[in-house]
Amino acid sequence: GVGVGVREDAAGKMNAGQRKELRNKLQASYHQLVYQPSHHAAALALFHRYPCLGHAVRLVKRWAACHLFSPHLSESFLETLTAALWAPLMHQIDAPTTPLAALLRFWNLLATWDWENMPLIIEWNEADLTKADLQEILINFDHWQTARRQSFVHSRKRQRRQRHGGGSGAPFDTHAHVHGHGSRGVAHTDDPHGSTRAFGIQPECVAFIASKLDHAGCLWAHGTSMSPEVFRRLQIFARGSYDQVMQCLGAPIAHNTPTQTQTQT
Repeated sequence: GVGVGVREDAAGKMNAGQRKELRNKLQASYHQLVYQPSHHAAALALFHRYPCLGHAVRLVKRWAACHLFSPHLSESFLETLTAALWAPLMHQIDAPTTPLAALLRFWNLLATWDWENMPLIIEWNEADLTKADLQEILINFDHWQTARRQSFVHSRKRQRRQRHGGGSGAPFDTHAHVHGHGSRGVAHTDDPHGSTRAFGIQPECVAFIASKLDHAGCLWAHGTSMSPEVFRRLQIFARGSYDQVMQCLGAPIAHNTPTQTQTQT
């Protein structure tokens, strides 16, 4: 009780810059010491279960590097998005059996998924996610959408003030804004790794990709420079690559948006 009170009092005396610096250090430590080892262990288990997955990931990384996207993307993002094709929650068709089929489905998923309105939830192992996990992830997704809208409105107001010579105003601190509402903020009732507590809601993340390892849906983007413009360009290249290969194969081009079982409940 006394120790917690002292820490809260010390945190209350920090200015916005100090709080942001402290939060960045916490997030970097959490990402390096907790998330990355857990992600690599889960990915390795899936690679052993599906030998084709490893070749597919190498193809995806090669494609991203050829189009000069590598500086903007993390390996965990590409691995997670490719692994989603084998996840049990992705029920639209059977899992791909060749690296080329996986690459085509990766492009289709990236180009057609409704990233603004649907969370992409990865289940690394069968029955990996509990009902409580899914409920918490969906709650955090709702707060992520709200925070993105609030951040957009705030940035527009700041731009108008700048055009009229009113100064830039204070930056919008989404972490403090969301967490300042107690139980109405983010949900972290059953987060085994504490990712929601460490990272909060990150409206600057262009996509919400969650799993058992990441209830906050933002750890994949840590340490990357994935801006909305880069993400849209990545989607354009994915759609173009998919269309071109399908045309060369003489197959009909159909952009079928994948679905997940938990998004229908």
